[in-house]
Amino acid sequence: MRFKPNLATVLLLFSAFLGYLTASYLGAVGGALTYYIISLLLNLSLIPFVGYFVWKYCANHLIENLNRFLDLNLVAEKVFWFYDFQAIIYTVLSSIAVILVAYLAIKYFPHRKKIVDLKSLLPQLNLEKLTPEYVNNIKKQVGDKKLLGSILFFFGQGIAQHDFYWETSEETVYVTRLHGVQEGLALATLGINIIETSLVKIWYYYLGLGLSTLGFYLLSVFPRGTRLIPKVLWYLGSALMFLNWYLLVKGMEENVITSLKQLEM
Repeated sequence: MRFKPNLATVLLLFSAFLGYLTASYLGAVGGALTYYIISLLLNLSLIPFVGYFVWKYCANHLIENLNRFLDLNLVAEKVFWFYDFQAIIYTVLSSIAVILVAYLAIKYFPHRKKIVDLKSLLPQLNLEKLTPEYVNNIKKQVGDKKLLGSILFFFGQGIAQHDFYWETSEETVYVTRLHGVQEGLALATLGINIIETSLVKIWYYYLGLGLSTLGFYLLSVFPRGTRLIPKVLWYLGSALMFLNWYLLVKGMEENVITSLKQLEM
């Protein structure tokens, strides 16, 4: 099988090569350590508001300790150059996420009662009343577009979430080939656009789609065992997509609860 190095491997070899130019074989080991220190600590940049500064301080501190034995400034400068912008973006995204989650939690917390009502009804249902006429009645109340769109949305999300979960356990992820992640997100997007075509009403969805897509593509950058950032971006994006679906169909749950009450024992 032909070896196909990912970006993380290329950066590791590049760092080791720079270290070798500085201090021969011992410098190559130091260059590799410099890369691992900077890249592994990158997860600290997810701390909202101060993540970038925490990451830069901790990485610099460890590199300075290594510099007592070897001159690794050149290696550190090149690796920092590659990761600096990413760290800033992660800190900004995590900060926006915290603000957005806090805003949505405050705004939509009162709607929790409807979900509790729906859960409390489920154990009391009499499924013998679930006739074709009853199903057609639900479709009329909910709306065919919302029902069809929701089916496609959840089917697509199921495929995407399953594939992403398995890809995170792979040693190397080749994002250039077709994955279930792309197919699933495409189906979910089709479902959302069936429910609503106005970009103003589905901007949460596309923001989440962008974050999840970024998280998936970053799997090829981070080696297995260091993929916290891709996972956070993926699941944050997924949460926003599910939230947007809920906002589009939130009038639907009242009709569903009313219909379910007709199925009570």
